[in-house]
Amino acid sequence: MADQEPLDDAFARYSDRARTAVAAAQEQAHVDASEHVDTEHILLGLVAAGDGVAAAVLKIIGTSLETVRQHMEPAERTDPTSTDVLSLTADAQSALDRALTEATKCGDGYVGTQHLLLGLLSAGDSTAVAVLNNLGVTYARAFDGYLSLLSPFTGGAPSPRQEPPGGMRQAPPRIGLPPELGQYNQRIAEAQQQKEAAVDAQDYNAAATARTIEKAVLAERNAMIRRWAADIDAVVLVDEIDRLYHEVDRLEARLDSQDT
Repeated sequence: MADQEPLDDAFARYSDRARTAVAAAQEQAHVDASEHVDTEHILLGLVAAGDGVAAAVLKIIGTSLETVRQHMEPAERTDPTSTDVLSLTADAQSALDRALTEATKCGDGYVGTQHLLLGLLSAGDSTAVAVLNNLGVTYARAFDGYLSLLSPFTGGAPSPRQEPPGGMRQAPPRIGLPPELGQYNQRIAEAQQQKEAAVDAQDYNAAATARTIEKAVLAERNAMIRRWAADIDAVVLVDEIDRLYHEVDRLEARLDSQDT
């Protein structure tokens, strides 16, 4: 029996790469001519999303997304289903629900690929869990692998796993963002206020100048983020970087909308 909540409803708190994974799961279900999206489709969606934190976790455990793909049983191919959004099976819905729970346990305000992987592994028996377990990927190993990735940025080795999948554990500290980020945000806000004030006063030359400054500061902020990411392990921080670029894209889209 499938839950009737469509995949689109689960996207709100997802990182860009995690949304890509779930969208790819939907596409895989259509290719398989399935009536519903199941756990194996979510797992294949993680494979399609490519390198990310989940991929780094699997590498620590001793496997890879490509190995996972190779061990997935090929479905009997028929004509794809329609492009309508498919509902989730109970197992798939449970995996997505658990992914949100895992994000909360880790102290993350978003759902990343690592949380999708942990959600699949902690949601009970399913096709995806069987494939992962056969490759030696368990919830315990995946969670400890994730903490190992964070350990260079949290001041020491990860805490040993003591609680079962459903238990609560202390969340690892968040990775510190560049201190200059707040200064750039303040400069952007000031330029926006100056631009809006100039528009209200119908001083369009001043508004154009303020907008130029705003775009220049945005460009500097983007370059700063790239330099910051280049100095650390980008694989570990891929979801954090995705969040930052998502914010930059949001601001740039706002600028573009004001041009029209």
